[in-house]
Amino acid sequence: MTPHLPLSLSNMTARGHTLAVGCLVCCSIFACLGWKEMLALAVFFGLLLINAVIASRNTFRVTATSTLIPRRIHAGERATLSLRCVNESERTSPRCGVAIDVATVKDTRHRRLSLPRISPQEESSVTLEVTPSTRGIVQIGPSTLVRGDSFSLILRQERLAPPNTLFVHPRTIDLPSFISKSQHDSDGMPDTSYAMDDLIFHDLRDYAPGDDIRAIHWPSTAKTGHLMVRQFHASHDMSTLLMFDGIASYRSDADFELAVSCYASLGLCLLRDQRTLTVLQPRFPVTDTVHNNEAAQPLSFSLTSPTAFLDSCCLFQRDHATAPQPSMNLSLTPPISHTSPAASVAVIVTGPSPGASDSRDSLLSQSPGVRSNATFQIHIDSEATPSLRKLGGNTPTTAIAVPSLSALPSLIRALT
Repeated sequence: MTPHLPLSLSNMTARGHTLAVGCLVCCSIFACLGWKEMLALAVFFGLLLINAVIASRNTFRVTATSTLIPRRIHAGERATLSLRCVNESERTSPRCGVAIDVATVKDTRHRRLSLPRISPQEESSVTLEVTPSTRGIVQIGPSTLVRGDSFSLILRQERLAPPNTLFVHPRTIDLPSFISKSQHDSDGMPDTSYAMDDLIFHDLRDYAPGDDIRAIHWPSTAKTGHLMVRQFHASHDMSTLLMFDGIASYRSDADFELAVSCYASLGLCLLRDQRTLTVLQPRFPVTDTVHNNEAAQPLSFSLTSPTAFLDSCCLFQRDHATAPQPSMNLSLTPPISHTSPAASVAVIVTGPSPGASDSRDSLLSQSPGVRSNATFQIHIDSEATPSLRKLGGNTPTTAIAVPSLSALPSLIRALT
């Protein structure tokens, strides 16, 4: 139930203050010079103010519930906020305005809707359509009831409904599986390696100098008369580390959005393949606001839900060090930790190729504990030619130049 607010000078608009000052000035001129015209004008202004006070003190109670459908869209799609208002008073409510703020990271726009007269114990609905043109997070609301006189001299505002959060997901594309679930080595050949200490037993073999004496199988040794040791299949970690390099120098905003789309497409592909996915991304201002984190270290968290993953992609901003921070009350689905993960495969989405190693190091240097057996660098450059190349180093690394989102599936397919 919306409480009745007492009338105060804070409810008076700038137009109302101007009219009140004009009334006082006219009275002063009449008192000094005796001009009857000034007295008539002062009386007229006073009547307008009295009418505004009476109109703004009309008491009625209106409650409202808001529904946002859908809550997750892509850029260019439409979401509708429906506001269902119920008049709980015993008199008909007059025509009022409903003010709704539509806030993004860049700016806040004020939308105004008209609420018709509502009979006692009846209801009425108003709708607001929002069509975001870019990826991100849009906060729609809070919804505020605005009522007053016809000349807007005194306006009273009462909160109707809390804000709703709209997630505008990045554009994605279906990708083929590029990390096989079977046991293969870094060159794509079946891996038949064995280990002396693991979980999957394979066979027994003769003891060789240097073998761990803890691997000796004593019952077989007693039967054969010479030392026998146990041999195991080498287990394979199916975890994947997906990193977004927000520090890299992208050529344009379009290239940055392309990087986010590639990152999101790769993440959805890995989740579809039921990989153990750990996400590592730079800390963005909205993320700082949500979790009240300190420093600029990357965030690391594990994901199993594609929806939660795409929601986290909505936070990405270019030039995040200087981007404005809106007052949004957001909460991410996955828990966040500051640990640097280890994974069998690392996939890095970064900027153009000339600084490939530098851009990769710029992200990894903030998490020295990150390590992997194989690395894929996805270089986003709208001016590059689609290509694949092997890089040297202790860890097998493949650099992939991606000029457009449509080129990514064929490049990923070339890996297999």
